[in-house]
Amino acid sequence: MIKQMNKVAESPKEKQLNINKFVLVLLAGVILAVFINNSLSLYLGPVLAVLFVYLFFSGYSELVTAVIIVANDALGTILMGSVSFPYLLFLLVICKLLSARSFEKRILLFGAISMLFAGQLFLVGFIDARALIYAMIYVVSIASINPGIDSVATKKFFAGVAFAVVLVAVHATVTGGVEFYELYEGSEQIMRKGVLGVGIGNSNYSGFLLNIGLVCLWYFTVDSALFKVLASIPILYSIVLTQSTSALLCFILILLLSILMTKNINKAFLSVIVFLLVVFCLYVVYTNLPSDVHWASLDAYIMRIEEKLFALGEEDYSTVTTFRSELGAEYLNYIFNEQGLLRLFFGGNPLVIDSVSDMSPHNTYITTMLQFGLLGIVILVVSALRRLHLVFVDKEHSYRKPFLILKSMCLFMAFCISLYGDNRWLVWMLSLFLL
Repeated sequence: MIKQMNKVAESPKEKQLNINKFVLVLLAGVILAVFINNSLSLYLGPVLAVLFVYLFFSGYSELVTAVIIVANDALGTILMGSVSFPYLLFLLVICKLLSARSFEKRILLFGAISMLFAGQLFLVGFIDARALIYAMIYVVSIASINPGIDSVATKKFFAGVAFAVVLVAVHATVTGGVEFYELYEGSEQIMRKGVLGVGIGNSNYSGFLLNIGLVCLWYFTVDSALFKVLASIPILYSIVLTQSTSALLCFILILLLSILMTKNINKAFLSVIVFLLVVFCLYVVYTNLPSDVHWASLDAYIMRIEEKLFALGEEDYSTVTTFRSELGAEYLNYIFNEQGLLRLFFGGNPLVIDSVSDMSPHNTYITTMLQFGLLGIVILVVSALRRLHLVFVDKEHSYRKPFLILKSMCLFMAFCISLYGDNRWLVWMLSLFLL
């Protein structure tokens, strides 16, 4: 009799849980439909909005926040081609903040500094008002979660990031990704592939987002190894589509850190050796297969890596870094030799200096020096390393391993791409200064 009463008492919760699971599955299906055919947002936009509102007030506010931030304008519009989903997120977050009692000082400082970064770019005309508003919405939305302070909310948010990135990767797997054209050696345009959620589909931004999703998938979602392996397949497939060397190096860094951050050092060292041997064997087997069973994207990726390894042997660092070393040297020359002392120490530049190049530095450390000078870069690096050290020495930290991995990959990727004001920049700031 008691068991029966308990079963009856628990049934409403179970029923609600089953409804929420169904809504999540429906949400994934609707998002994929919009991803594959964006014109469907005219009809599915209101459906998406209703699903987001329902989930936001049903215990999934962090997931909704993550999905809208990551998917960005790829979600289309809410009603008849009008009003993007970040504006809906802003309204939902304001409702949530109205019931908030207080904020940690660290969260308020994070919000102020983040808005200072975006505001400076707006003042110098590098970003428009819409980009500034989006940055503000993202920052306020993140602040509402208390990431790094509320561990439950942090886990839910990163699980939402994984949810969104897997959907983005499934779209790229089904459609072949987003085409992105970039200038090569100043004149020739070459076609690259990227994913949704990164604006124009830049391959390096895409690779960064995919690697973030991979970490979130393995450390913040369900415990099922089978689910994680299956969900990783479209992400890895999409990384290959990008042909981004930076993304590959980032992926290798994630793997090595995941292996090395184990309690058994000897086992970790052996795992690294085994991993390298397996990769080498797979490479040998694949390259010796008949050409008609090869995957064109993987062949192009392998050729790209081989070219860079050959260039490294020839000490051709310009080719190795895809001209980043030359571009960085030109911007550093401007910073230290061509601008005045005031800007040297306090910044005030846009991220593209016409007299230097028609491209940004492709290095977030250099862009920080352009924005806030030597003072700004010192504060940024010291603050990031301090947070890294605090997590590293806290052996009892609930998410010590994934936090250290996210921080390390963000520090590395800052050498490869310029991050500012968008969703990847927000996750970068979050990982380095709040976790």
